[in-house]
Amino acid sequence: MIRIINLFILFFLISACASKFDQKQNLLNNYFISINLPNNNKYNALLKYELNKINKDIQNNKKIISLQTDLNFSTTSTLSLNGLKPLYEMKGLVSYKLVDENNKVLDKGKLFSKINYGSVSSLYGKEQNKKFVKERIVKRLSLKLLNKIKLVLNKIENKS
Repeated sequence: MIRIINLFILFFLISACASKFDQKQNLLNNYFISINLPNNNKYNALLKYELNKINKDIQNNKKIISLQTDLNFSTTSTLSLNGLKPLYEMKGLVSYKLVDENNKVLDKGKLFSKINYGSVSSLYGKEQNKKFVKERIVKRLSLKLLNKIKLVLNKIENKS
């Protein structure tokens, strides 16, 4: 008898959590995010691809929100291994601005992400390492920016 009650409670909890998840996904279906990037290089294209995951449907009957972004990278030398091979730290910075249909600024700010890399001896390996580090930073920044957009949209929906 206790097993049946435990199974019933477990089933109830799982179904309640699943319905709560569906409600959060429906919030994103009310908006279409128009993404504007300043220049078209490999990393901006990757950022746009990752950010377009929020736009699952076409923009019919949706509120359009414009997202303006600017992506920059900087590298600094941090440590060295016994004074021989220096380690580097690459910092990615994305500046963003969310604007609604009435040109009202909903949110603006900067997000950054840092990754340490280095200790590769060949020139080809160093270039490939930099390329992969930039790609990882862009993916991490896009995830942070998507979460920030969801927070802003949630705040808008709760006000109205």
